[in-house]
Amino acid sequence: MLVSPLRGVDPSDLANLLRTLKSEVDNLHSVGGGADRGSFRRMWEYLEWVDYAVRRLGQKVSTTTADRLVRTRRYELLLANSVAMSATPVVDVYQERLLNTMVTNELTARSDALERAITELDGAKRWRSWSWLVVLDTNVYLEHERKLEDLDFGDMIGAGDQSVQLLVPIAVVDELDRAKRNDRTRWRGAYSLAHIIRTVNENDGVLRDTDPSSARDQPRHGRVTVEIVSDPPGHRRLPDPDDEIVDRALDIQLRAGAAVTMVT
Repeated sequence: MLVSPLRGVDPSDLANLLRTLKSEVDNLHSVGGGADRGSFRRMWEYLEWVDYAVRRLGQKVSTTTADRLVRTRRYELLLANSVAMSATPVVDVYQERLLNTMVTNELTARSDALERAITELDGAKRWRSWSWLVVLDTNVYLEHERKLEDLDFGDMIGAGDQSVQLLVPIAVVDELDRAKRNDRTRWRGAYSLAHIIRTVNENDGVLRDTDPSSARDQPRHGRVTVEIVSDPPGHRRLPDPDDEIVDRALDIQLRAGAAVTMVT
């Protein structure tokens, strides 16, 4: 599950909060999970936990993200029926079991969702190992005088001999795919897209390795790698493709906790 912190929030702080929430969920899960008794108590403890979790998440992530993580449709169902179920004078063992199962399933789902979010945030730390994180606008792939593998990032962004991680939002991939159906951009669109996919799939993402040249009249170039970045689940793209690509670059920057250079 892709989770992006709000601007100004350190991704590591968000990851620590998610670990705390997961620990709390796991504790709720382990108390009374195998018994038919105490179902109502578990339900109320779960509902109380969601309310507290949303308040803490509200300082770190968007409302939409908080909803995906903890305030789910099953939560809404349990909340809507909590008063009615509590007012029932007699509850048989089958109702107890049903309620217990619903709460257990939701706690399991929340624990899994939080674990995926933590894993994704921890994985985003790898982006910090590169000196430069770069996102190219689609027009660079289509109209720059040099092809992708020949781009001089030292000249383009001042990277010199430092490492560059070229991040390709899936929106750029889709734009290049559409460009293949345009007479003017067909060749460059098809070539650039094929080269990106081949680099990722067949060359471990290495577009160009470090230039070992030590000639004084030839500047050294750092290692350049490529990664395709998918949209988060449920993401709704902006109407304008250029705005969408900029938005994805900002999202990567928030998740990585490192600056992303956008080239247009």
